[in-house]
Amino acid sequence: MKLINKDEVLKYLDFNQIYNETKDGFVKFSNGQTITPPFTVFDIPKNNGSVHFKYGYVVGSETFSFKYSGAFYENEKKGISNYLGLFVVFNANTGEVELIIDDKGMLTDYRTGIAGALATKTLARENSETVAVIGTGVQARMQIKSLLKVMPNIKNLNVYGRDLSKMLQYIKEINEEYSNLNINSFDNPKNTVRDADIIYTVTYSEKPILQKEWIREGTHITAVGACGANMQELQENLLARADLLVVDSKSATSTHGELHHALGKGLVDEAKVIELGKIIAGGIKRKDTDITICDLVGIGFQDAVIGNCIYKKLLEK
Repeated sequence: MKLINKDEVLKYLDFNQIYNETKDGFVKFSNGQTITPPFTVFDIPKNNGSVHFKYGYVVGSETFSFKYSGAFYENEKKGISNYLGLFVVFNANTGEVELIIDDKGMLTDYRTGIAGALATKTLARENSETVAVIGTGVQARMQIKSLLKVMPNIKNLNVYGRDLSKMLQYIKEINEEYSNLNINSFDNPKNTVRDADIIYTVTYSEKPILQKEWIREGTHITAVGACGANMQELQENLLARADLLVVDSKSATSTHGELHHALGKGLVDEAKVIELGKIIAGGIKRKDTDITICDLVGIGFQDAVIGNCIYKKLLEK
């Protein structure tokens, strides 16, 4: 058994490897070739904490994984990171623990960024040039960095965040890394998304932010922030307006994220919802005028994929 920390694990991360195996994993998930039990999420209100446990196995992999990720929003006041995490990677043949990764939530951020890039690359128009991001936190960074690896022709980035200082810091960081990107800040979400080809929502909002009337034809939305049952970033009738409504997991989004709010109000027919793995596998194409939405809550096989990729890299080295 090997124990590695957040800094050590960075040298075992191969974006292309994880992206391609995640892409294959989504197809396997939708074809019933993964073991992905329902994940566990609960809050600790007294300490403003949110706890997530996810786990899974991709058939044929050398390993399976168990992942804890937590967000305790009072931690910064105590000099501790708000975000926490731990990965345990097991041998799929013997059940023995092969690897423990004290990642502080970094692997969850990484694999979520990859899933968002994969969804956007699959569903957005190929000639998309302008991306709007609602939110300026960790995922606002990971989603854009991952997207630009697979859609390098993006030219413009529109940004909105409630905290001006955090928004300016976000813009500064992205601009330093991607100097050719034209970045614009806005003081409200409506203007941020007005001319966007692609929209990311990456907040912890419990009330809808994006409204149906703001979204023009041909736009793609990747909704990442709302992963809990009480979280929501998209107005329910916006999901009903979508020409192509895609989720990572039908079962998971029936109780968490964006979709279940619209289902609860009877605005969306669940039979018309399509899993991302089915889209990747082919046969369903978008029209240029379609509004497409992908609701991602994160599922256990993604953690199994990144855990297995790191394990294989570890063996190589």
